[in-house]
Amino acid sequence: MKKLDSGLYKTHKEFLVNPLLTLMMLITLEQFAEVPAKIHLFYEYAFEALFARHDVTKSGGFQRKRHVIIALDDYRRLFSYFCTISYMKETFRFTESSALEMLAKSISSSQIDAKKEDMLEDLVQCTCMLARDGLDYVFNHRSFQEYFVAYFFARIKVEEFERVAPRLIVRGSLDNVFLMMSEMNKEKFEESWALPQLNSLWEAIKDIDPTVNPIGFFKSLGSGNIIMLAPMDHIGVDMNSHENQNQALIKSNTRYSLFKIYGAFESLSQVHSKYRSNDALILNKIRTGEILKNDSRFNQLRTGDTKSTMVQIRANEADKEWFKETAMGKCAACEKQELFRLRAEVSERVEQRKVGLASILDL
Repeated sequence: MKKLDSGLYKTHKEFLVNPLLTLMMLITLEQFAEVPAKIHLFYEYAFEALFARHDVTKSGGFQRKRHVIIALDDYRRLFSYFCTISYMKETFRFTESSALEMLAKSISSSQIDAKKEDMLEDLVQCTCMLARDGLDYVFNHRSFQEYFVAYFFARIKVEEFERVAPRLIVRGSLDNVFLMMSEMNKEKFEESWALPQLNSLWEAIKDIDPTVNPIGFFKSLGSGNIIMLAPMDHIGVDMNSHENQNQALIKSNTRYSLFKIYGAFESLSQVHSKYRSNDALILNKIRTGEILKNDSRFNQLRTGDTKSTMVQIRANEADKEWFKETAMGKCAACEKQELFRLRAEVSERVEQRKVGLASILDL
């Protein structure tokens, strides 16, 4: 309670709004006397507490009987195979037969000596990573699956990671796998993937002035060139209402995934919010025909004849004038500056590590 009152709730809110994760945090605090700031360390500490430490502290030193007698690091590695297999298949609920099938594949791939039936019982009864839900098995909390997947990818070969990274990026806005993996093995992540991506993005936009041509800027940053427009329910909405500050966006998974990893999107979102009311004003002008009156791409937005909450249009060069006034258009220059900063910062860290490693190894 003292830690909650002194700022823990603000820094770990996403854990503390979930009962299971709150209990995991309490167990971690009992065992390690701290709650780590990095998300992957929290799951690491919580797993270790669940694996061996928590039950030993109970009265009488009671400890659950284990079905699988293997070291903690082997247990973690074996379960990381299971989590990764299910994650790549986008499977989060298992029948007993499918769970045993994945465990058999995990045991074979990891070359760890264990019986699949015993491991399944252990995951439910001892470490509580899985739970029974009717006739099926589910993760006690999906975030633990994400942690073990990140653990797996942080340890695979560089060339293997480079091949799988695009698939992880696509899902980067839905979970924390990519973020945790980048923290677990920052050296490999920055050198093998982040720096090449930053260099590639910079080459694509270095000669574009985003204050003049934000459409060209965003199209060059990613493969998308779709403008997403949120249709208003009615004209005359309160433009100062946060709920009605609808946004015009350029769709670009590459840009959002990359900036999310480094926290740049979070910092830029503060700038974006400063101009957010511009979007509602511009969308209202489009809706009433004050601008783009004869542009048939916006008919759905004007009539409200859409079943979707978003209207998608193909961007063209003519859109750059009105788009400059949107929140994204206003922030384009900030994003170019941020990309320049990130590229320089990561490049310097990679170079310093190379020099330091060479001196240690006397190369």
